[in-house]
Amino acid sequence: MSLRQFISSRKFLRSIVHLKENVSLRWKEFAELFGLHEDVFEDPRHIKLKEPVTVILLGSGNRGSIYADYAIKNPDEMKVVAVADININRLNKIKKIHKIDDAHCYSNWEDIFKSSKFADAIIIATPDHLHTQPCLAALDAGYDVLLEKPIAPTEEECRLIFRKARACESIVGVCHVLRYSPYFRGLKEVLDAGLIGNVISIQHMEPIEQIHMSHSYVRGKWKNSKTATPILLAKSSHDTDIIRWLVNSPAKDVHCFGNLKWFTNINAPEGSTERCTDGCKVEQS
Repeated sequence: MSLRQFISSRKFLRSIVHLKENVSLRWKEFAELFGLHEDVFEDPRHIKLKEPVTVILLGSGNRGSIYADYAIKNPDEMKVVAVADININRLNKIKKIHKIDDAHCYSNWEDIFKSSKFADAIIIATPDHLHTQPCLAALDAGYDVLLEKPIAPTEEECRLIFRKARACESIVGVCHVLRYSPYFRGLKEVLDAGLIGNVISIQHMEPIEQIHMSHSYVRGKWKNSKTATPILLAKSSHDTDIIRWLVNSPAKDVHCFGNLKWFTNINAPEGSTERCTDGCKVEQS
């Protein structure tokens, strides 16, 4: 039984009595007492695999490496058998960690599809503008796909991937990672169990702290929406997904509004320059 099933049943009420009688119970003992899984977030739909899923990693940067780490922690569920990255240092790091053969290390993702299918799935963790073509190629080759968000920079490309996945009858899972964070998993359990009643409205904030904002979206890789995914798509794709997931209902209408309020020339501090290294007088303050 999962926690969600438990707290929505009468067993949850009976547990209060037991807790009063013995508040020193550890979670493992508590779980055994009420027939719960030791992992509070265990999904009863999870099936133990007969053999690990073999995957190809496209893009071995920060996100790609994190996803690949699952194979190290859960070798009975996933095995990385190939990697593609233009950065030789990152490629060699993944190669060493996952003991990948030289023949399955690629500096160009297109070379992977010159061979017949040799894995179950492909993880696409390339830059945003390099999602569409690798994903379409993977689907054509018969792979299931784990695709880093956002799906693609444009609606046209997103719909192209959607239609291709339908036609190929393949899986395209999108990496909306907030669903797996302890905070939102716990919140989902509470909402699904009806512990706070019916959800009428949600106010959700995307807290981008100042370092991430300044070094990623002001002067970093995502500073220009013409060359990278704009901040609204990069960050708010998380928000729209998590809200829809929490309420378990599709969106009927979406409205968006805003403006560039703070990061404009008129708000630049006196003595500041185009870059910190250009002699900025406020850089040390």
